Amino acid sequence: MALRRLVPKPLRAALRRAWNRLRARRARRAFQAAGAEPAWLPPEELPRLHARYPAHPSLDPGAGARRKRLEERMEVLAGLLRAFAPPGREVLELGCGDGTLAGALAREGWRVCALDVDSAGFDREARAAGVRFLKADAARVPLREARVAFAYSYNAFEHLADPERALGELARVLAPGGRAYLHFAPLYFSPWGLHAYEYVRAPYVQVLFEPAALQAFARGLGEKPRIPYVNAWPAARFRALFRAPPGRLRPLFLYETMDAGAVELIERHPACFKAKGVPFEEFVSSGFEVLFEKPAAELDIRAP
Repeated sequence: MALRRLVPKPLRAALRRAWNRLRARRARRAFQAAGAEPAWLPPEELPRLHARYPAHPSLDPGAGARRKRLEERMEVLAGLLRAFAPPGREVLELGCGDGTLAGALAREGWRVCALDVDSAGFDREARAAGVRFLKADAARVPLREARVAFAYSYNAFEHLADPERALGELARVLAPGGRAYLHFAPLYFSPWGLHAYEYVRAPYVQVLFEPAALQAFARGLGEKPRIPYVNAWPAARFRALFRAPPGRLRPLFLYETMDAGAVELIERHPACFKAKGVPFEEFVSSGFEVLFEKPAAELDIRAP
């Protein structure tokens, strides 16, 4: 944490990108030289690949891990909110999950609306703190125009059926001068893009194995397959959307995260990756962090 405060964020991001590109060099060469066959590995390879990897860190169920994640997000959001929308202003969370983060902000004095398609598991303590829960699709936010001073979303945009429309809705409900902050990962083509950590530990399984093989593997473990919907947007499509966003939004910063932690699988099975028809960069681009501004309305200074 001390290093994060000492090193400016753009420099940290540049250093991480350089390191990941360095790690990915041999895999890139193998990918470029590969054909497109075989497109998939045989199903019997999946148990062996699964056994070689430890459980994904996001599966840590402990209270300590949850508290650390909440503290990290609160540190980022509180800094942004105090700069652009001090306590007392209205805030919208898109894709709120259990509402823990929304509840923490409400207890600090912000008026929070929390939106999700599913109310199951929404934190009663968040409701008690004053959070207003909205059960709705992100593409149809049930709030009037120019309502909120700040909107944010964590790990939701890779799950939305129409990210462009959802971003347009954030632009619509933001008041002039408002800000919208997005942070999400992993993208579909990245190592953990299937979001299936609960029953398969290996990375890139969505690239290496056909869906039927993954479902059969889960059933063999005695698990009911629980793969959340992932929109499969490549990083290039998100990048284009964020650079030219809808509704008068303009990006204040745009950071792209990379993950080259499993490139040995690209090097070992390059044809499976080549067959998916996307550039090599998509397999190591893992997520985005973006801050948008909705500029205040321009004054009309023309003579009457």
